[in-house]
Amino acid sequence: MEEATGMEVGVSLEGKPAAAPWGLLYYGAVPALLVLGALYRAAERCWLGPRRVAGALQAQGLRGTASRFPAGDLPENARRSKEARAKPMPPCHDIVPRDILSNKFGHFEKFTLKSLGKLIALGLASYEGEKWARHRRILNPAFRLEKLKRMLPAFSTCCSEMIDRWDSKLADSDGPFELDIWQEFQNLTGDVISRTAFGSSFMEGRRIFQLQEEQADRIIKAVQYIYIPGYLYFPTENNRRMKENSREIEGLLRGIIEKRSRAVENGELSGDDLLGLMLKSNTDSGEPSNLRMSTEDVIEECKLFYFAGMETTSVLLTWTLVVLSMHPEWQHRAREEVTMILYEVLRLYPPAVTLSRRTFKEVQIGGITYPAGVGLELPIILIHHSTDVWGKDGHEFKPERFAEGISKATKTNQQAFFPFGWGPRICIGQNFAMLEAKMALCVILQNFEFQLSPMYTHAPYASVTLHPQHAMVLGAWLMSPASVPWSLLAYGVLGLVLLWQAGRLLHSLWWRPRRLELALRAQGLRGTRYRFLTGDLGEHGRLNREAWARPLPLRCHDIAPRVAPFLHNAVREHGSACFTWFGPTPKVTITDPDLAKDVLSNKFGHFEKPKFPTLTKLFSDSLANHEGEKWVKHRRILNPAFHLEKLKLMLPAFSACCEELVSKWMESLGSDGSYEVDVWPEMQILTGDVISRTAFGSSYLEGRRIFQLQAEQTERLLKCMQKIVIPGYMSLPTKNNRKMHQIKKETDSILRGLVDKRMQAMKEGECTKDDLLGLLLESNMRHTEEDGQSNHGLTIEEVIEECKLFYFAGMETTSVLLTWTILLLSMHPEWQDRAREEILGLFGKNKPGYEGLSRLKIVTMILYEVLRLYPPAVTFTRKTYKQMEIGGVIYPASVIVELPVLLIHHDPNIWGSDAHEFKPDRFAEGISKASKNPGAFLPFGWGPRICIGQNFALLEAKMALCMILQCFKLELMPSYTHAPYSMVTLRPMHAMVLGAGLRSPASVPWSLLAYGVLGLVLLWQAGRLLHSLWWRSRRLELALRAQGLRGTRYRFLTGDLGEHGRLNREVWARPLPLRCHDIAPRVAPFLHSSVREHGKACFSWFGPIPKVTIANPDLAKDVLSNKFGHLEKHKFQGLTKLLSDGVASHEGEKWVKHRRILNPAFHLEKLKLMLPAFSTCCEELVGKWMDSLGPDGSCELDVWPEMQSLTGDVISRTAFGSSYSEGRRIFQLQTEQAELFIGAIQKIVIPGYMYLPTKKNRRMRRINSEVESILRGIIGKRMQAIAEGESTNDDLLGLLLESNMRHADENGRSSPGMTTEDVIEECKLFYFAGMETTSVLLTWTMVVLSMHPEWQDRAREEVFGLFGRDKPEYEGLSRLKTVTMVLYEVLRLYPPAIVFSRKTYKEMEIGGVVYPSGVILELPVLFIHHDREIWGSDVNEFRPERFAEGISRASNDRGAFLPFGWGPRVCIGQNFALLEAKMALCMILQRFEFELAASYTHAPHTVMTLHPMHGAQMKLRMI
Repeated sequence: MEEATGMEVGVSLEGKPAAAPWGLLYYGAVPALLVLGALYRAAERCWLGPRRVAGALQAQGLRGTASRFPAGDLPENARRSKEARAKPMPPCHDIVPRDILSNKFGHFEKFTLKSLGKLIALGLASYEGEKWARHRRILNPAFRLEKLKRMLPAFSTCCSEMIDRWDSKLADSDGPFELDIWQEFQNLTGDVISRTAFGSSFMEGRRIFQLQEEQADRIIKAVQYIYIPGYLYFPTENNRRMKENSREIEGLLRGIIEKRSRAVENGELSGDDLLGLMLKSNTDSGEPSNLRMSTEDVIEECKLFYFAGMETTSVLLTWTLVVLSMHPEWQHRAREEVTMILYEVLRLYPPAVTLSRRTFKEVQIGGITYPAGVGLELPIILIHHSTDVWGKDGHEFKPERFAEGISKATKTNQQAFFPFGWGPRICIGQNFAMLEAKMALCVILQNFEFQLSPMYTHAPYASVTLHPQHAMVLGAWLMSPASVPWSLLAYGVLGLVLLWQAGRLLHSLWWRPRRLELALRAQGLRGTRYRFLTGDLGEHGRLNREAWARPLPLRCHDIAPRVAPFLHNAVREHGSACFTWFGPTPKVTITDPDLAKDVLSNKFGHFEKPKFPTLTKLFSDSLANHEGEKWVKHRRILNPAFHLEKLKLMLPAFSACCEELVSKWMESLGSDGSYEVDVWPEMQILTGDVISRTAFGSSYLEGRRIFQLQAEQTERLLKCMQKIVIPGYMSLPTKNNRKMHQIKKETDSILRGLVDKRMQAMKEGECTKDDLLGLLLESNMRHTEEDGQSNHGLTIEEVIEECKLFYFAGMETTSVLLTWTILLLSMHPEWQDRAREEILGLFGKNKPGYEGLSRLKIVTMILYEVLRLYPPAVTFTRKTYKQMEIGGVIYPASVIVELPVLLIHHDPNIWGSDAHEFKPDRFAEGISKASKNPGAFLPFGWGPRICIGQNFALLEAKMALCMILQCFKLELMPSYTHAPYSMVTLRPMHAMVLGAGLRSPASVPWSLLAYGVLGLVLLWQAGRLLHSLWWRSRRLELALRAQGLRGTRYRFLTGDLGEHGRLNREVWARPLPLRCHDIAPRVAPFLHSSVREHGKACFSWFGPIPKVTIANPDLAKDVLSNKFGHLEKHKFQGLTKLLSDGVASHEGEKWVKHRRILNPAFHLEKLKLMLPAFSTCCEELVGKWMDSLGPDGSCELDVWPEMQSLTGDVISRTAFGSSYSEGRRIFQLQTEQAELFIGAIQKIVIPGYMYLPTKKNRRMRRINSEVESILRGIIGKRMQAIAEGESTNDDLLGLLLESNMRHADENGRSSPGMTTEDVIEECKLFYFAGMETTSVLLTWTMVVLSMHPEWQDRAREEVFGLFGRDKPEYEGLSRLKTVTMVLYEVLRLYPPAIVFSRKTYKEMEIGGVVYPSGVILELPVLFIHHDREIWGSDVNEFRPERFAEGISRASNDRGAFLPFGWGPRVCIGQNFALLEAKMALCMILQRFEFELAASYTHAPHTVMTLHPMHGAQMKLRMI
């Protein structure tokens, strides 16, 4: 019964197209739906969000302006700025009212405009997190005072040139002269930065300065338009010129840098300019090559030198001379001392008048709680002018306030002086700026006196920095939002959304089908060519109409050309395994019965039944449609109702129904004792009556009403099958749809009443009936009692759905079987006579009993032969929902696999030359000997999903046939037309006219149809987008909450990604105390916050996808064990292929094969052979460290890059043996690739991002090509050597190739080994996984042993006790107890992978919660390892002794230690990693003591694995 509902319906009915206004639909409804999401976000951002935040702030007593849609206070800000700038000031220093119009303060995340930043300088100042820390660490040495001292000659030279220029003007003027010092100081500081940055290349540097100056001017003009999406991509003159400037600047800088880099490589001195110091610091940083600054990074830093170095000092010098001109007494005093003056100028005229930060979580400051996303402005100029802080003379120029230093300059002695910022991000160039300013001021004061010109207008204003307004007019940078082209913004957003949807549509309707077609053809499959949108549906319909127009001759049983003409033609033309197209989806036909059984068995759980959810819900959403654990539960509950001993109890109901049928026919007999009847509707009525009685017993009259309703529902469903492909059709309020919904409600209501009555009777102690409903309820109660809350039984709704399935499957299968049996016995009267003879011999004219029915041989043979020739289901279909291999062909996800039962049952190669003849005697010796292939008889399916009701159907058919043949002789009437056709099941076409007028397609108005299809497809895409980004997420959230899970609320599109990033940035700004191992709040702050707030089982949102955190180790192990095969690893397909598409990313059969081939390479006896390679690499590392020791026998180094280099070297040697030098190149490339991979992950959610030709994407593809080329060469050489008879090496590549050849020899074509491409991907995985895991483990082990020297001593004592100074060997390494305990404890506290994630691809139950498909399950290893309930109160302490009695006794839960995963997918290389770590640690402990350096900052954070954010600086001392 179950399989009978899953066959394909080949119907193509056409009617007159409705005169729908498709143009209106296309141009109106579709854009409206597409832009709905954008409008919601715009409303949230521009109105709802601001209003909510304003209410929250005002409720806490804050006062401020009202939110104005959409521009806020920008127009008022612009108006007041214009008013203020129109009025010059008297020569005073109270400049605040002119430019600062608000009084907000705070300090959090920086605001950045990256699109503009890239054009001027995207350097250190714009970076965050690890990248900022790394660049700051590399740049710091270039700005140390001893380095700046060497730049004084350059400062002096530039100042001298300026003084000479001024002297020349003075000589020409014969007295005092006037000049604009603002422009002069810009030239001076530009010249200084040119010389100090590039030394002898300063002439080229001057050209860069000119270009940067122009660039800054143009960027200020562009700022007003930056909020228009995509504005910088418009081809305006300003935009084009900015891009030209940027290219020229980068070209000049690249040339200078490459010359200098070559000189450094050739051994020349790097020079004392900033570029030379930066390149030297970059080379000496100790970072791996991929973590150092690239040429592009150096270019950006040089651009930042120009902008920041020129701007800050020119502003400071300009205002210093202006102020000293206003206060000549201080000008005279300045010739004695200048530092106090510079500080006072920086106080009154700070270069940056404000610093802005943004809250990225709700935070409390000064008793006020600020929501996330609030801009906090730190007004430096207000703080510097505050009379509460600086006294009543806060607006006066009084340098003497700094006489005792900065800390005592204020009235309250508090820190209120921020001209260069504060904290870790304080300006790196402050000493440079102060030194340059002092030099320039000294030289000027030595040579000149100065005073303000009468023409001078005191008008400071803020434009990036604090400029004199009338010295250099840059133009207003704010304009009224009324002039912003909002219509352009709206059309831009709409265009981007439509473009994205068009790309997705084109991908699904063209690129993906074409790619799949090429992939299938490349593997030797033949099939039809893909036709855009429709595939083969048109040809399918045409052949059906042609075949249905011609009936078959009587006694002709070769029905395949008529029943499935398209399928028959495809197999004949393209072979027994071929593909066709169901719209844009490939449908592969497999006629090999062995492969068909593999598919139906579904060993790896990679198949599902194709579904029509909207129709299924109306008809029966039951066992036949369920998957996974839900199917298992339903099948287990239903099975007892269909056991033979239960079926025997239903024989009286069978007999009663058959008696009624026979009596009706007897009453209809004519005077000649004959009667003409259409047996098809008669058999439908009979089987409907049987299922009514057997399902509901004494309530069968109500059951008959259900049968009538279900029969009508079937009729209506068949009518709408042809229209189901129209998106949303079933939701349209058509007459047919409304009636189907009414039928469903009435059916459900009757069934609910029956079920409620029966359940009430059972509660009152009445015994259950022997009908299907009673047996089902009894089994359900027993299941619930046995499993309790862990696995509750069926709900009332589920029982109702199963009852509806009883009707359809129970009626349809048996009525079809009986109809074709009667027809064939009428065609072959000799077999009718033989069957009657057997029946009369067993029963006479008595009612058949069970024992006799079970002894019927001829009747059974006849029924089997009818099922062979006329199977109820002509095809079974399955759908792959992940890539898998069948018969040597790899099928991608979402391919339909069609198993044509009809073709298999009619195959002469299996059944012999008489395959199309009615010969029941072929089954005389049973099914297994009826054909050449014992498993080629599949009328009820195969495997675990074989029809649950097959015994019911056969028993009913035997009973009916016996009672008919006892009373009647059957023959065909002349009016009978032999025309079988497939409509859900295999029916006689002219026995029941459903009504369907066909007309020529030539009369269809194709233009209208085309526009209609296009409009519907676009509407469908819009609905899919809204469904995936909103409705589905909201529905899943409600479903999870309904089951008691707590979690965050879904935010449109982004989910919790913003909050996740905000919390990461917040915690990364604060390192941990030393010896603190409670790292979860820092490493995974969002996860930590979620678990603390919502419990150990909670959910959050990865974009629109729910991510459920499961911190229970038992449930985590269940997930990792993946018993039902319903989980897969979460992948980033576009990225995986570029990094490593190896065993870690495979699923199902492919994973099994690869794991089986790889396993021998990681057996312990093979790993022993790699110890010399481990030892050699460790000796090289130790030797290098010995060479670095200073005179006192110690040195300081960062062990993190050292461990990366070590493990990269180890994997190079162990993977490729003698080819390890080439392996090292692969290591370098893979390391760089990993860095690029991490940068790309945050953008992978942008559809098609990986296909964009960005610089990083192109670089990743070039790296991938080079890595694959090197590996292909190495593998090719090794395979050639093996082919020539050379022995394989003991490296991983050799062991892999040897195992692969052995696998191929043992399995032959049934399971070929790995291809060269597969081997390449596994080698790439060796690199990434083999290097990353062990380097992380070794780094944290050294860090922790430095924090706990007592354990370092105990470990060293054990190592010396076993090995002394000798090289460690395997036997000794395996006896290390203390070292092993230390490594386990480090893996517990600092696991390399802090979470494992899986994704459900079908509904499944875990821990009593039902998770739908598409949910990410996150298993937080770090939290499980730090759980106080599992590990005790000392969980956050380093206590290796907890592992003294082994892993199983280290905690309260034996399975709570998961550093390498669990279950069948546990890390294959864990023994490799631990052996390597033991070898390295032993050799380091034999030669060195180590402690943390003073510069070490304890800041673990996760990139892909758990890294030390700022490195792991240590001081080594030789023993």
